[in-house]
Amino acid sequence: MRIKEKIAIKLLSRVAGLLQHTPEIPTMSLVKEVGVLWQPEQKEAFQYIHNYFINKNVILNDLCVCNENVVLDATSNTIIPKDLNWLGFPKSGKVDNFTEMHFDILFNIAIKQNVTLDYLTLVSKAKFKVGGQTDLKNYFDLSINIGQNQNALYFVEQQIFYLGQINKKQVNE
Repeated sequence: MRIKEKIAIKLLSRVAGLLQHTPEIPTMSLVKEVGVLWQPEQKEAFQYIHNYFINKNVILNDLCVCNENVVLDATSNTIIPKDLNWLGFPKSGKVDNFTEMHFDILFNIAIKQNVTLDYLTLVSKAKFKVGGQTDLKNYFDLSINIGQNQNALYFVEQQIFYLGQINKKQVNE
């Protein structure tokens, strides 16, 4: 791990210590607003989750984190390296609206996490945060381990499936 990453992880830990987050397990049938963090490589998975929630009349907001200075299209909320500081944290402005939204669920559908995605997940005011299992500290309320099947579409399907299973368990109790 490079020194820059070590510094960023240490700062993330400090921020995590200052923030209070009490997860609220969502009832899928009552979800009104969803946030999605994704990368260009997960476009098919993003489209799947987009269609899934739009068909249920759920408001969906997204933020695509690009590793290169490219813009996907005019309709995507995108951050690129020039929108980040030297540690990989987003500069204020472009992401503030996204992180301040009180989503019922925040889906982080990136297969490989980085400092930028960790930061956005950590500071999000979402009631419940879902993502993948990471080697480092993770900031998810529900972590899904997809093992060797590192496919973003499968990952999204599993996130939705397990949220549904939690709901079934709540109803049966």
